[in-house]
Amino acid sequence: MKVLKFGGSSVAKPKDIKQAISIIRKESAENNVAVVVSAMGGLDGQPKVTDQLIQMGKMAAERNEDYQETLRQLIDRHRQAIQELLSPPEQAQLSNWLEREAAELRGLLQGLIFIRELSSATLDELMSFGERFSAAILAGALRSDDIPAEYVDARDLIVTDHQFGDAEVNVAATDERITRHFEGKSAIQVVTGFIAGTDSASEKDRRTTTLGRDGSDLTAATVGAALHSPESPSEIQIWKDFPIHTANPKKVKGTKIVRHLSYREAGELSNQGMSAVHSRTTIPARRKKVPIFVRATENPDDVGTKIDGEKNGDSDTVKAITSMPNVAQFNLTGAGMQDKKGLASRVFGALARKGISVSFIVQISSEQSVSFTVPDKQAKDAEAALREELAHEIKTGQIDDSIEYNNITMIAIIGEKMKGQKGTLGKVAQTLAENDVNIISVGQSPDEFNITVIVERAQEDIALQALHDVFFAQPITEGVHQPA
Repeated sequence: MKVLKFGGSSVAKPKDIKQAISIIRKESAENNVAVVVSAMGGLDGQPKVTDQLIQMGKMAAERNEDYQETLRQLIDRHRQAIQELLSPPEQAQLSNWLEREAAELRGLLQGLIFIRELSSATLDELMSFGERFSAAILAGALRSDDIPAEYVDARDLIVTDHQFGDAEVNVAATDERITRHFEGKSAIQVVTGFIAGTDSASEKDRRTTTLGRDGSDLTAATVGAALHSPESPSEIQIWKDFPIHTANPKKVKGTKIVRHLSYREAGELSNQGMSAVHSRTTIPARRKKVPIFVRATENPDDVGTKIDGEKNGDSDTVKAITSMPNVAQFNLTGAGMQDKKGLASRVFGALARKGISVSFIVQISSEQSVSFTVPDKQAKDAEAALREELAHEIKTGQIDDSIEYNNITMIAIIGEKMKGQKGTLGKVAQTLAENDVNIISVGQSPDEFNITVIVERAQEDIALQALHDVFFAQPITEGVHQPA
């Protein structure tokens, strides 16, 4: 079984959907195929459908009825896609379905006008419409092109907990449902990505959940892993604008395609800001040893990037360089921090209780300072949580009353072959120094897979280009200096 996932940019316009259908036809010629699809991506300067749904929810909760114009545009966009892609019989059937779904969406938004609160549970329900619309349209377009296909609501297949916005999959229950659903199916199953449902005895009691932004990758991996067996192996294909490169080609010149990554390398890259695959995608694939291919819709003949558990056979010490610009760094200092038992636990416990994730931690041996990073959108909440938790220590002077943060960029150099290689960290430091990039903090993972440096946000581009030129033997870029 091949499980093909198409992201929002691959179904943004009717011509994109036609390209996806061409890929599906080719891939299904000799193999059973399932398809996972995201909501439509951005179009002509407009936000992605998912972002529009979020925006409408916020507007409705604030009693701003201007959301109705955005809703009209969103529904019209999907109506137009139906008219351009579907045969007359399919148009009639799906148009009626779309109007029923649109009525449900309007009712949900009107309800927010009255309750004036957009809960995380309601937001998940609201966001689910994007995938529901796009998957139904793709299934209808396949049938119109004489390819048997059926629409599948992933809420019937993927079972999660009640952690709205970033739910955890119940693997055993989900595997059982997916296996039972696909048994004996001959038509291509077109599954909604990103969305799932809580376990319940009846559909009426089920709550809609989501798997986190870009969670359609995880949906595809979950389906692929559930259907995999030694006798009938699976393969997961993530179709994007481009496969994984040695750095973001939108920011760095001279990048090349990374042909192979281990599950661990792919996970590290995703966690450090590269939109290769959803950060949890490799977990179900690794559990069942299912290979993942990241491929480009504009170049369907290229095999792209393969991710699996096989030993890395290429010669590159560093596999890729990535950056995470939307990060805030906190520095806690104070003579009273030394030997103060449980302080770090309190700091990170206070952040955890507010749902704030910490991505990078540095503490010096004297224990008089600790530095850590959080997503910059959570920085103000983090500052408030720290001031509340450490109020006594600040009042008594044990901790300096300078709990503040700086917006910075984290740059990660990833590669399993860095382990045991002498001089890699030195090359990173020397390269950045030669290019007048100041390193604010630096850290290396214990297994030497990952070197992370923190630099000023304004120096992100020069740092990325300089490091890429050095590690991937590119010609010296104008204004970028390689160490001798």
